[in-house]
Amino acid sequence: MRICYCKSRKWCYTLDSKFNDVYSQCKAIGMPVRAYWYLYALNVQQARNEANIFVSRLKESEKRDK
Repeated sequence: MRICYCKSRKWCYTLDSKFNDVYSQCKAIGMPVRAYWYLYALNVQQARNEANIFVSRLKESEKRDK
């Protein structure tokens, strides 16, 4: 499932409005959850930053559903 989407190349961190609901519904019925994030990084540091944001969004969802 998609976590975030880009409105412009500068701002690629907008949370998908349906992500939290779909995530919760999948977890409630025991369906495995998979997520993806298209990287727009132009160098290693940007890639690390984007990866950290991706992981933090997943952790926020996991905490909320416990």
